[in-house]
Amino acid sequence: MTKFLFVVFITVMPVITTAFAQDDNFKPANSKQIFLNDADYSTVDEEIHLRSININPKKKSTGIALVLSLLLPGAGHYYLDRMDVGKYFLGIDAINWIGFAGVNLYADKIYDDARSFSKIHAGISNTGRDDDYFSNVGFYNSIYEYNNDKLARGEFGAIYDISTHYWYWDSQENKNTFESQRKKSERIENTGIIFGTALVVNRLASAISSIFISNSSGNEVKVTSDIIRNRDNSVDGFMLHLQKNF
Repeated sequence: MTKFLFVVFITVMPVITTAFAQDDNFKPANSKQIFLNDADYSTVDEEIHLRSININPKKKSTGIALVLSLLLPGAGHYYLDRMDVGKYFLGIDAINWIGFAGVNLYADKIYDDARSFSKIHAGISNTGRDDDYFSNVGFYNSIYEYNNDKLARGEFGAIYDISTHYWYWDSQENKNTFESQRKKSERIENTGIIFGTALVVNRLASAISSIFISNSSGNEVKVTSDIIRNRDNSVDGFMLHLQKNF
């Protein structure tokens, strides 16, 4: 778990650094600049009208933006040239991963300390046992008490081998200390569910946002320009009309 979280952290952080380094006043890659020349003019009565120009930027795939956002929040926005929005999803994702990793690392440390404590005060020879074993160690004073309880219940398959699973607490106080540490590590680890849920919700929110942005972009823009002349044929003004359909 620790190695996996470290790899994720190393992978995500360079992307975050690149995203936040971008200027908020971005210019989309599919933007176009219009140059007008004499060929665009035609005379009608006392006015000279410019021909209408329809601009249809190439619309990027909504499906690709969706998939990228689900894999890494903000990636779909990067694909759509909208990291001014995507950087927030990416930042939230990084915070959640850091919180998730921190909670699990802290819980593992407390659990390791508890196991080391049991090795000293209960004589456990192997601290690599599963969680059920250490749960029993925290509940019973010794392996003998545990085995006798299982024999009385008829649970013969649950009996431990004394030579491999031995423990015997030197005091009730130390057993209680161990059990308190073990339960504390479980409670801390369970809080990781909050960060895990936040990771999922953030991906869904990023995906919805990328879909909305993708569907809102690439619509036709109609540009109409007019040069207005007076009756004496002198230029009186210039008008530029922009119309965008959603």
